[in-house]
Parts: sequence; C-alpha cells; structure tokens
Amino acid sequence: MAPLDSSASESASQQADPSQSQPVAPQTIGTLFAQVSDHLSTLVSTEIQLAKAKAMRSAQAAGLGVALLAVAGFLAVFGFGWLLSASFRALALVVPHWAAALIVAGGLLLLAGILALVGIASLKRSHKYVPDPKAGLQADLDAVKASFVKQTVKLTETSKDTP
Repeated sequence: MAPLDSSASESASQQADPSQSQPVAPQTIGTLFAQVSDHLSTLVSTEIQLAKAKAMRSAQAAGLGVALLAVAGFLAVFGFGWLLSASFRALALVVPHWAAALIVAGGLLLLAGILALVGIASLKRSHKYVPDPKAGLQADLDAVKASFVKQTVKLTETSKDTP
C-alpha cells in the first residue's frame, strides 16, 4: 500500500470530520415549502396506511366474535333439541335415562353460554381498534405548524443578525 501525502490525508480528515466542513447556506422559502409539501404528502400516505392497518385489525377481531356467536347459536339449537327430547322422554317413559339427556342438554347450553360471552367480549374489544385518521393527521399538522413557526423565528433572527 502506498503512503498518502500530507495534503491528501488532510483533505480526507476534513471530509471525515463534519465539524470542519463548510457552513450550510440557509435554504430559501421556496425550498422549505417544497420540503413541507413532500413531507405532508408522506405523512398523509402514512396515516392512510395506518388507518388501513387499524381497520384490518378491527375487522379480524369482529370476525372472531361473529364466528364464536355463530357457533354458540348453533350449539344452542342443539341444546334446545336435547331439552325437547329430554322433556318428551321424561313424560313418555318416566325412566332414569331422561336425566342423562337433561345433563347433556344442560352441558350444551352451558357451553353455548360461555361461547356467547367470549364472543361478546371479543366484539367489544374490536371497537378499540377503530381507526381515527383525523386525530393522527391533526397531530401531524400541529407538528408541522410548530416546526414552521420555529423555522420562521430562526430565519427572522438570522436576518436581524445580518446587516
């Protein structure tokens, strides 16, 4: 490897050390507005993506709740059938096997009740994932306004310092 001469090593160290770099010229208002426009476009598209993701999550949680309620309804129909069967056998035969039918029917209804409660809880939880893009966009707009005011004050102070 060839040794570097001193001028090459100085220029390399200046490029590597940002404290020795040239001062950055202030940007024009037009450039700043163009940057704000680009950033706002990015913020709006990001907020739309966030709203889509929240809506998808809400739909998934609601779908689970609806499925559990459907299963609970299906089992409740079978439970009602078992109750009717047990009532019929109790009246027709008056033998102990109807008690077993009542126990089975009670178990099915208990399971249907548990699934219904879990489904309802899942549906209630799905409401917390409802997207609110207005709040996100308002927060972004407030941040842009604050940044713009800060940049304007900085530019005003810079213009006062120059004769």
